[in-house]
Amino acid sequence: MTAEPQPPTVTLTVDASRGGAEIIDRLAEDWRLLLQEAEDDQPFYRPEWVGAYARAFAPKNDLVVITAGAGRDLKAVLPLVEERRLYNGVPSRRLRAAVNAHPGRFELVRTAGPEGESAVSAIWEFLRDYPGWDLLEFLYLPQGGALDRMVRLAAADGYPTAVLPMPSPPYVSMGDWTDSDSRFFGMEHKFQRELQRRLRKLKEQGTIALERVDRADRDALDEFYSLEGSGWKGEEGSAINSHQETKQFYDEVAESAARFGYFSLYRLRLNERLVAAHLGLSYRGRYFSPKIAFDESFRKFGPGHLIVHYILRDCRERGLGEYDITGAADEWKLSWASGTRVQNHCFVFQKGAFGRMLHALQFSVKPRVKKLLGRG
Repeated sequence: MTAEPQPPTVTLTVDASRGGAEIIDRLAEDWRLLLQEAEDDQPFYRPEWVGAYARAFAPKNDLVVITAGAGRDLKAVLPLVEERRLYNGVPSRRLRAAVNAHPGRFELVRTAGPEGESAVSAIWEFLRDYPGWDLLEFLYLPQGGALDRMVRLAAADGYPTAVLPMPSPPYVSMGDWTDSDSRFFGMEHKFQRELQRRLRKLKEQGTIALERVDRADRDALDEFYSLEGSGWKGEEGSAINSHQETKQFYDEVAESAARFGYFSLYRLRLNERLVAAHLGLSYRGRYFSPKIAFDESFRKFGPGHLIVHYILRDCRERGLGEYDITGAADEWKLSWASGTRVQNHCFVFQKGAFGRMLHALQFSVKPRVKKLLGRG
């Protein structure tokens, strides 16, 4: 009996580029091609998002961008930020995910299938021998993804690791939506009735209109930023306009999203007055809402819920399959959600005494360790 022919083994070359956001720009075209065949493709994993993050939030840090390739073809990419900072009071050298809470998604981008699996292993083997780090820190990781697997490879190699749960983003499956009555099968009847009551009351105030803008128009962005900063976000200093670097980031990603055709700025108006808005993204069959805002003087009408109601209708009409609400599983989001997706905060610590000490600090023995170091 003749043996089945085996697929040819692909030799992967792993390399690291160190520098600024220009590295991202240099890889951008191949990176976007990789995403077309990636196992998990989201707008937040694209080079324009990582580059905007680096320019806005880490302009003084070096990036370490690790790539795995087969010949001229990019098979995986992992963008990390290099920094020296205190870890539970102890100076450390770390390589961390190039991400923060805006919007809070990160992953090692890799091609699908066996080649992608091989690329994950190859990047771990490269990182294992890469000098100059005491810990690797990966935030906002989807459970079961490529980096989740890499952390498990590290643990199997005897490296101390830690996996901490992070807020799980909710999502709405459009399969739970019915065209006949514009309701969700799984939605509680009490919430349905309340939503309908508020919509009826708002309609009594005048004409309601939903707009979707696909251009990063300066006036439209400024109107959104102004609305978002008019309430509690502005008061606590978490609004986009509260920090120049945050505004720079959202300006850049909005322009990039519009250029590549996935920008969706939704605006809900009552008699021409803006009462709610989403700085959103329509990407490969899914809608994401990384930033939302509403006029708090209309709170009794529930404008945040009403704009979701209208957006879901629009998404259904456009053939989108899911609304990824993004962010933590807040109570108001769970009123709509079909479910949530688990995210984790993962660490890999170097082997040796120092790495074990940093690992121990993660598990509530830092008072004792600090005392031993003379820091207590």
